[in-house]
Amino acid sequence: MDVRIEVALLLILFTLPAVVKIGAYRVSYGKMPIGISERSSGTERFLAGSLIALVAGHYAFGGLYLLAPDLLDAARPFEALGSGAVQTAGLVIGLVALGLTGWAQATMGEAWKIGIDRDGVAELVKHGPFRWIRNPIYTGMMGASLGLFLLVPCDPSLVLVVLTVYGLQLQARLEEDFLRDEHGDAYAAWVAVTGRFMPKLGRG
Repeated sequence: MDVRIEVALLLILFTLPAVVKIGAYRVSYGKMPIGISERSSGTERFLAGSLIALVAGHYAFGGLYLLAPDLLDAARPFEALGSGAVQTAGLVIGLVALGLTGWAQATMGEAWKIGIDRDGVAELVKHGPFRWIRNPIYTGMMGASLGLFLLVPCDPSLVLVVLTVYGLQLQARLEEDFLRDEHGDAYAAWVAVTGRFMPKLGRG
């Protein structure tokens, strides 16, 4: 398969889980899944906006590659990673990661929000992928970013991976602090047996 087709497929699937979930959420609950409100702190607003910008950055990069791939020749491509096997691995990692994201979003139901919802009841979701990972949506987003880098390995895609991992680490810690305050001992017991982004890693 041509790498540009693979990139286009990954970008489409990068959007699909969120678009489907937002639409289903609006139909099912009569509102949009937005957690940011007047009670949100400046840090929470900044991080939510930054993560949306990072998603947009992935699309901008992918679109640039699809429309004008020659422009990326000057973006210091990592030639050692330019093999078909690496690109195939990137596609597989990206697809699996996006599947995890979709599964996690579907599992959360009404609890899924963009940002921390300080105006509603914060449900502690512990089934589905949350039995093993506390932040499977973010794991999937990081995996999708890594997959795009392996498909088109160069400086801009590497920067996107680093910023995505860093931003999601910060967002996850904010959300975990919020849930710890909301659920107390129940949250502490869950954290003790689940990893932050991978099973068994980052427990406690």
